Amino acid sequence: SNIGSSGSTSVEPIEVPQNTKLKDFIQGHRVQIDGRDIEILLNWDEYGSELSKSEANLRMSSLNLGIGMNSDDGEKIPYFPSTFSYQTWAAIDKKEMKPIHGLPEEFNEASQVLSPPMMSSLRKALPFSVAEDYFWLKYAMNTHGASLQSLFHCIRQSPKTLLVIETVNGEIFGAYVSSPWRKFTSFYGSCEAFLWRMKKSRYTPTSSIEEQIELESDIDVYKWSQENRNIQMSDDSKLVIGGGFPDDENEDEHPNKWGLGIVLGKDLYEGTSSNCVTFQSPCLAQVSPKGEVFEVANMEVWAFTPCMSENDAEQLEMGRMFVLSHFDQL
Repeated sequence: SNIGSSGSTSVEPIEVPQNTKLKDFIQGHRVQIDGRDIEILLNWDEYGSELSKSEANLRMSSLNLGIGMNSDDGEKIPYFPSTFSYQTWAAIDKKEMKPIHGLPEEFNEASQVLSPPMMSSLRKALPFSVAEDYFWLKYAMNTHGASLQSLFHCIRQSPKTLLVIETVNGEIFGAYVSSPWRKFTSFYGSCEAFLWRMKKSRYTPTSSIEEQIELESDIDVYKWSQENRNIQMSDDSKLVIGGGFPDDENEDEHPNKWGLGIVLGKDLYEGTSSNCVTFQSPCLAQVSPKGEVFEVANMEVWAFTPCMSENDAEQLEMGRMFVLSHFDQL
């Protein structure tokens, strides 16, 4: 079957097997799936020759290939962004928005994970103490590198942070925590924390920017369940949010029922998400071909500040850090 060819040949949609990796699927102009040689033609002049989602932004779904993944509700999700997947920043009236700190001078919408519609929806779930604060981008994987050490360095002065993960399948999810990240081999953290996710993949086809804004505004939030206090855990090799068993339940009773809400390794390229009793949350990766394991395409960590300018925000953080460091020595 020829897919995307210049002729008008009608082709039957082909579902890519779950064990086919994305990088193997898009490599070159032709791939072989289940023994069938399938031609994939992309407009290289428009999208570039680099197979990088953030730079080339290859839009397979816009070619109407009919190839994709099944979500939890059976909906077919394309492997590539649609025309409007990264357009919501352009649709926002910046004069009416609160200032957003930390954005790069050369702003590339396709390299951003968190969008203004997601920010607006997440504000409703944030604790009162930060609900009206300004968002401040402190760590961006494509700027600071895919390293847990780099992530911790960027947010070392930030007491309250929002983790935002985008997978290679266009899923977006993460966590809010009210306690500073630190190296500690046991669970710690405030029960203001929560897990969250977009209800549908960012790659879900939309026909307008307005539909995309609506898509990105629709999120699920999973707050602390009071079943245990296993909020955060982190060291040089991992970052964990939520996990364990209810305090009144024996681990041997349901050994496979509960897992860790989010786990990221030190290189940040891959993680896992499982049913988590701490937040009564499901696996946050709904369409990952690897089940509970997901591949990270991009990641951000945002902080919050009451300051209107980034310079004032930095001064406030440095002052807070100075006071806390001296307090620890008393």
